[in-house]
Amino acid sequence: MSAFHDLKASLRQLSRRPSYSLVSIAILSLSIGMTAAVFCLVYAILLKPLPYPDADRLLVVFEEDASSGQRQGPSPPNFRDWSRESRLFESLAAVSPGSFVLRKDGVPVRVPALSVSSGFGKTLGIQLAAGRFLSEEDSLSAGEPVALISHRFWQTHLGGVADPLGQQLQTTNYSLTVVGVLPPDFYYPDLFDRSRRLETGRTGQPDSGRRQLAR
Repeated sequence: MSAFHDLKASLRQLSRRPSYSLVSIAILSLSIGMTAAVFCLVYAILLKPLPYPDADRLLVVFEEDASSGQRQGPSPPNFRDWSRESRLFESLAAVSPGSFVLRKDGVPVRVPALSVSSGFGKTLGIQLAAGRFLSEEDSLSAGEPVALISHRFWQTHLGGVADPLGQQLQTTNYSLTVVGVLPPDFYYPDLFDRSRRLETGRTGQPDSGRRQLAR
């Protein structure tokens, strides 16, 4: 009963000072909105499960300097040795976010991309909508440049052609041959932008900022 009387007294006081009441309600609403926004951000970055099968088995692996304790990605030769000789992991993949400038009807268009190694599909546990994943031969620097494209890229940049496999994507310096199409719901959750969509990936020499994933 005392709680009911307290509520009536509070409402009576608020009705006597409407401007104060409005400010209080506005501050309360803003606080609730900010709390909800922060929770959504924390959930999206830290709590939301990764969109892959058995995502709890995915790891990011590093080399660590014994003297400084600094962590960094392995050199390409070391990563190849890890992939061939490691008995701890089922598979490993090197992934590096970046972009390409593609020419569409002679017009340059910058497209977000990932450079990936041959273990990309197996490590993430994804199934292609069409075609194949990259092979060990594709990962060699002397191999023919090839690409996996997203379903959205297939529809928007290639016009949804009946058979996208074998299509040529012209960049500034070379052509990429499409060998596979990722499923419609695929995305790669970048550490800083979990909604970054994959448009196209190319094999070849790794660049800075790459990460090594293991399963």
